[in-house]
Amino acid sequence: MKNEKGFASPIVLVVSTSFILLAGYMMEQFVLDKRFYKEVEETLMSDHLLRLAVRDLEREWGELEEVIIEPGILLYPNGDVYYEVVNQNEEVASVYLYGSTVNNRKGVVLIYYDKNVGKVTEWVER
Repeated sequence: MKNEKGFASPIVLVVSTSFILLAGYMMEQFVLDKRFYKEVEETLMSDHLLRLAVRDLEREWGELEEVIIEPGILLYPNGDVYYEVVNQNEEVASVYLYGSTVNNRKGVVLIYYDKNVGKVTEWVER
């Protein structure tokens, strides 16, 4: 005990301080990554809602004999999609889709629906 001369205490302080700083840095990185992945999840959910609405609208409009598209709302468990007609003629209809998730992530897309084929021919994100 008398031969130590105080050398172990500074090494323990340096090692413990380094470990605490490293742990703090790792926690900060974790919080940033978690926030980023939550943002990506919301964006993907918004995109999924819009694609789901397009699929449902294609199915609904494909069953009609005379396709006259009117505004409406589609409700889903993770959000809702409002759609309105911008322009419509005998062959093509331009429809805006406004999607919003439960956490208020917004998405807007313009689709062109070909009435003869019964499918969306073009998808333009806004």
